[in-house]
Amino acid sequence: MTLKRLSFSFAFVLLAGIGMVAQNYEIILVGNAPRNLLESDLFFPWYSAGYKTYSPDAATIDQLKKMVGRYKLLVFAGTWCGDTKRELPRFFKVIDSAGIPAEDIQLIFVDRNKKSKDNLPEEFKIQSIPTFVLLAEEKEVGRIVESTKESIEKDLAAFLPK
Repeated sequence: MTLKRLSFSFAFVLLAGIGMVAQNYEIILVGNAPRNLLESDLFFPWYSAGYKTYSPDAATIDQLKKMVGRYKLLVFAGTWCGDTKRELPRFFKVIDSAGIPAEDIQLIFVDRNKKSKDNLPEEFKIQSIPTFVLLAEEKEVGRIVESTKESIEKDLAAFLPK
């Protein structure tokens, strides 16, 4: 990554109002953030590595294509969290494979106390990270907390009507 691009990334983070704290050489994002912040190999190498190596189940991806335009997802994550580092790249690989648009996903980063810049973690009673909340017409229809039962795509598909 060039110094110019690095400077732009930091400027974007500051302008977007996202909290960014370096603790023990670890970047902790706090607040609503666009996914592309994770795509920096310099700061979050775990994201691109996990995304590239995950292979979602094709049959389940076909089921998830029904979600487009019908569901929203709230994703509570922590860049400091080992479970987030495992599940978040897989989640976005699944989302991309199913063609679910970015506007159907809200990515909220929390600090180690599960707090963010808004009250969404409290409103949704977030206790463990990551938490993926599936909404239909603004009502929760399911959530995946911390780790999956089978896989991220199969756990999401289990919430959809048969």
